[in-house]
Amino acid sequence: MSKEKGKKRGSVASDMAAQLKAIKAASGIPKPPARESPEVTEPPARETPSQRKKRKTSERLKHRATFDLPPGMKDELSEYAAEYKTTMSQIAGFFLADAIQRYRAGDPDLDPSSFLIPSASMRYLNNIEIDYEPPLPF
Repeated sequence: MSKEKGKKRGSVASDMAAQLKAIKAASGIPKPPARESPEVTEPPARETPSQRKKRKTSERLKHRATFDLPPGMKDELSEYAAEYKTTMSQIAGFFLADAIQRYRAGDPDLDPSSFLIPSASMRYLNNIEIDYEPPLPF
């Protein structure tokens, strides 16, 4: 008997759902349009100062590099930076950009082949012996 009641309830519910669908179809009410994912229409959320600082730091780190320099070169870069009232990073970038442009142009003074020495590292075959002498102190 309980199974019969379940069937009756189930059939009543499905009959009601069918009737509701028929009423909606007959009423002529259009279906709401499908929701599209919004493109950048909303203004971006306002950044907090800490979020802005974190984003800017992250952007700067994408272009940061660390180099091992011969003894004395860092001090010399620091002196040039002080002379031109800029940062050591900008002075080093200026000198590197100039050297890279001359290397691309085929400047024979910038061919590292004659400065290659075997590396003890299993990761690299060669090291480059950098020909640099720090300036003499005054």
